[in-house]
Amino acid sequence: MLTLKEKIAQMLICGIDGTMADERTKALVRKVKVGGVILYGKNTPTAQVTFGLTHELQTLAAHCPMPLIIAIDEEHGRVSRIKEGTTRFVDMAVIGTMDDPAIAGRIAAVTARELRACGINMNFAPVADVKLNPANKVIGNRSFSHDPEIVAGLAAAYIKEGVAGGMILCVKHFPGHGDTSVDSHHELPTVDKPVEEIRRCELAPFKAAISAGVQAVMTAHIMFPRIDSLPATMSGTIIRGLLQKELGFGGVIISDDMEMGAIAKHYGVLEAFANAINAGVNMFILSGMLSRDIDPAELVESIEQAVTNGRIDNNMIDISVKKITDLKNRYITGRDPARSFDGSALRKESSLEFAQFLEEVKRTLDEEID
Repeated sequence: MLTLKEKIAQMLICGIDGTMADERTKALVRKVKVGGVILYGKNTPTAQVTFGLTHELQTLAAHCPMPLIIAIDEEHGRVSRIKEGTTRFVDMAVIGTMDDPAIAGRIAAVTARELRACGINMNFAPVADVKLNPANKVIGNRSFSHDPEIVAGLAAAYIKEGVAGGMILCVKHFPGHGDTSVDSHHELPTVDKPVEEIRRCELAPFKAAISAGVQAVMTAHIMFPRIDSLPATMSGTIIRGLLQKELGFGGVIISDDMEMGAIAKHYGVLEAFANAINAGVNMFILSGMLSRDIDPAELVESIEQAVTNGRIDNNMIDISVKKITDLKNRYITGRDPARSFDGSALRKESSLEFAQFLEEVKRTLDEEID
């Protein structure tokens, strides 16, 4: 039986420093008992180093209530964290021009296999945003297309193969980051569109992702003033209404990084977390590398107090922990499935597949030019 403090800690996915667990990281896992860790390029110079770190992290978590979610943003193209030892694919916009679900599925299968070999069990991918605004630099070529049907088809194919490969996938950024011109890393974007228009366009890929079996959805730090006066991450109308009730999503809902400027510049820490938890967010990313550094241990205590005094609904904490527990029990079957890293067969197979993939890309582009 988890204590209230342990339940709250399970809702946090925290960034760490370096390629080995330092004292802060050890404290996050052993003392705070956070639910997960997110890895960035600074943690993952090679596949082998990444495996060493994830192995160490799960070993640290051996006496915790549950194993860790170890997550990464491996979208390929310009958002590709592991620098060496894994297959490097092109931006998803290139895949969108080909509009071939089989290719999107193959990329997902290779990525799932390689990430699992590195000890990573969750990928914050695919991007299901429809690129509607040409001035949108933060999404840009991370999106499959400006066409919602193409995005929906490719995202669904990616998810089916990635999930079949044993990876927890988190589609993003709900309800859509493709029609913004402001980068939510720095400021709070606004999309001033009626909900009917959003249903027709932005929600289509997320509906397809849910039908394909995606296990998690990431919320966007974006204001939709015709829907709610709070950003999507804090909006019960958007999360409980659109995502859960209308689209029927029953999996884990994860916030984008709560230290991004879109949140940090406009809301107090506890205010943001209280609103988001009550709205239905189950897990929160804290990168520790953007606008401000929130201490996870202090945050857990603040949320615990807010639950005690009724500001945060305790039932929402229990719902979140049940979802997190179910996800971990289903997809994280072993804390330490391998004790040594063997990337030789993996790299050989991936290189062969990648060569075949490049030939298909070249052939398709040549046909388009002709």
